[in-house]
Amino acid sequence: MSDLFNVAKSGMVASRVALTTTSENVANANTEGYSRREVITSELSGSAANPLFSSLNGHGVMIEDVRRAFDSLVIGQVRQTTSALTSAETMEPALEQLENRMLPDAGGVTEMLDSYFEALEGLTAVPDDAGLRGVVLSSGAALANSVADMADDITDLAEYLQGQGSQVLDRVNGILNEMHTLHQQLGISAVPGANNSVLDRRDKLLTDLSELVEVQVSYGDSGEATITLGNSPGGPTLLDSNGAARVTMNSDLALVVRPAAAGSPSENTLTRYATGGQLHGLSGALSAVNATLDDLSDWAVTLTEEMNAIHMASRDENGDPGQRLFSLNGWDADPAPANRGTSIVTMSEVEGETPPTGDIRLVRDNAAGLWMAYDDSNTLLGSGTNQVVLDGMVIDVTGTPIEGDVIDIQATHGQAQNMRFLLDDVDQIAAGGGVTVVADAANTGDAELSVSTAVLTASNQPNLSDILPSDGSSATLVSAGVVGMVPAGATELTLASLDTGGGASDIMVFTREGTQIAGPALSAAAAASLMTEANGFAAGAVYDDTLTGQADNYLGTQLSTDGSSASAQWLRLTELPYEDLIVVAGAGDLEIGGNITLGNGGEPDDRSVTLEVLNAGTGEVELRDQETGHRLGGGLLDANGDVEIAGFRLTLSGTVQTGDLYDIGATSSGAGDARGLSALASLRSYDSATGAGGYDALFAGIRTEVGSALAGVQTKLEVAQAQHESSQIAYSEASGVDLDTEAAALIQYQQAYQANARVMSVARDIFSTLLNSL
Repeated sequence: MSDLFNVAKSGMVASRVALTTTSENVANANTEGYSRREVITSELSGSAANPLFSSLNGHGVMIEDVRRAFDSLVIGQVRQTTSALTSAETMEPALEQLENRMLPDAGGVTEMLDSYFEALEGLTAVPDDAGLRGVVLSSGAALANSVADMADDITDLAEYLQGQGSQVLDRVNGILNEMHTLHQQLGISAVPGANNSVLDRRDKLLTDLSELVEVQVSYGDSGEATITLGNSPGGPTLLDSNGAARVTMNSDLALVVRPAAAGSPSENTLTRYATGGQLHGLSGALSAVNATLDDLSDWAVTLTEEMNAIHMASRDENGDPGQRLFSLNGWDADPAPANRGTSIVTMSEVEGETPPTGDIRLVRDNAAGLWMAYDDSNTLLGSGTNQVVLDGMVIDVTGTPIEGDVIDIQATHGQAQNMRFLLDDVDQIAAGGGVTVVADAANTGDAELSVSTAVLTASNQPNLSDILPSDGSSATLVSAGVVGMVPAGATELTLASLDTGGGASDIMVFTREGTQIAGPALSAAAAASLMTEANGFAAGAVYDDTLTGQADNYLGTQLSTDGSSASAQWLRLTELPYEDLIVVAGAGDLEIGGNITLGNGGEPDDRSVTLEVLNAGTGEVELRDQETGHRLGGGLLDANGDVEIAGFRLTLSGTVQTGDLYDIGATSSGAGDARGLSALASLRSYDSATGAGGYDALFAGIRTEVGSALAGVQTKLEVAQAQHESSQIAYSEASGVDLDTEAAALIQYQQAYQANARVMSVARDIFSTLLNSL
């Protein structure tokens, strides 16, 4: 009889647990992260454990588990689509904000650019009008300010994204640490279903984590999760049995992951970018923002260099060259955190001088009452009380300094944030053309020559000043050949080649057009092999060794080799021309030292030169210096009659004949002359021959790139939304609660409970009958 009681009892217990579990499903139908529970039962045969795990005799039913609905593939798909969705959702508004800032609007870059060119075009008609000159000054300043303001706004957006990235990182680390704590709760109880709430919390945290970064998850026997970063297995481990990894972040939002294992060496640290989630969206947006800022700076550099080149080649009313119109030079100051004073620094450049490009450190010496300025090799550059004057820059200091205060200054030249318009006086506008052309009376051709200053094409060779040690020691070269370039504007060059046992290397100096200034002459074959565009020489460079070794050298350059000895070759070049020079080392020990003095050499159009047509049939022309007769270079006229030689852009329009000559000299006065202004105004449109101008179209191209990036993200967002909805439906079907199903289950389990209760009642009646019969 006890068997009947026990069977009924086990059935009632199983039905009660099923009713409780179903009720829990109904109650949590709308609870985020809750997974449906299901009671798993099995038949008792013979002597077995009842639902309370006590020993009993008889048959019935036992509860094996209260199982939570879980499909690792489905929930993995949910996490993957969640990462993709949150990435796109995060990136879209940032790119929208960037695009909106780039759109043409009142006071924006596009409007200010149009106003500036309209002012130039208006002044071209009456170049001496003071009122119109004032309009050029104000519109130029407005253009520079609009570019700097836009760069500031884009920089602010980048800093905001970095701040958001830091917040995401904090949440990632918080989730990983909570997950580690949860792991310690798994497997403690053997009661069926005891871990279900912990596992729900685990999956909720994993979903939350996937909103931040894309991860891969594997599960242990007790349900503990091993988490790796990325969209495929094998990425850096974020969480395992050793605990949560130590995760930090770089400025570009790349994650730096150091394993959690105790004593994990730093070389095990891995750096990876997030492949999904909010952090991926932030890093993608930051990359687009930084790329746009770089494009804006490149655009500003192009505009600045091209406009400055034309204005500096033009002439004012006194016949003097114009100065720069725009500047992109600037510095950032970073006071040391340990400073106790309140000093603030402002930096300004000195017009006509080359500003320093290296880092500068200001250190306060209260005993001397001075700020000391050092370069990155700790060489003292200068000092001052409240102002430090250095070559090319002035540092002004305000506030109260304390002994030992340090302020680090970094150059930020070439950034759009630094853009400034430099002219502040209408007389500074150089309206006239830089040169005057006179055709020789004996010319038999009718071609007219127009001349402008060509923007010097950057050499592909390194700057020699970056190779020569600043402490006066020597550098060991990798191989013989081109060493580097002496930039235009340098005034003096000193070089020494040392003999360390294998013989001193020959030092040779060339112009980019092929004229050798110093060093032993080359054979024709060696010259042909050396003078290639890959080595930094101009296209069509012609070797000329007639000047090499002469004391009174190319265009007045002075050469001295008096310091040479058996152990070293030495040379010194002074009064250098305003053009790039190429330094070449011959075979030997390749141990080179020296220094370069930068200054302000004369511009190319300060020279008086003569252009001669050497061969009308081939279009070969040659440019010579009138004072010295030195060949400056040569070339072939293209189909448009254009050629660039030694810093001049020359255009012959008409019929040329062999032997035609053109004298080119500096303009004595720019009064009433608008050629310089016309050249500036012509930059409004793109010149396919020179590649200059067309700034509005270039700026529109930057804006288009941003728009294209935004459109791409919006497309990804639509796809990600659809995929995420699909995965959520699959997850709901696999793990969610269907109230209709649960309602039917409640009725089923209620009936089962009642039926088992009836069995027990029957057993009681039988037992009573049995007792009464005794």
